[in-house]
Amino acid sequence: RILQRHSVASVLVSDVQLRVAAAELRSAGGPETTESGATGLAGLLQVAARRELRSQHQLDNDSVVLLIATERA
Repeated sequence: RILQRHSVASVLVSDVQLRVAAAELRSAGGPETTESGATGLAGLLQVAARRELRSQHQLDNDSVVLLIATERA
């Protein structure tokens, strides 16, 4: 119910995007994580790259995003 009250929407990402997100996190000095652990970053990168998704998810230059890597590599 909490998610419904806040108009949460999902983002579909590919296996390639998951691998890229895990590698990007590593190269930026972030934690070592698995591809599934980097799913949140993969979704953020997908949304950030497309104007219509940025608008749909209300992501702009003033947005603050909390990313959680859910697994350790």
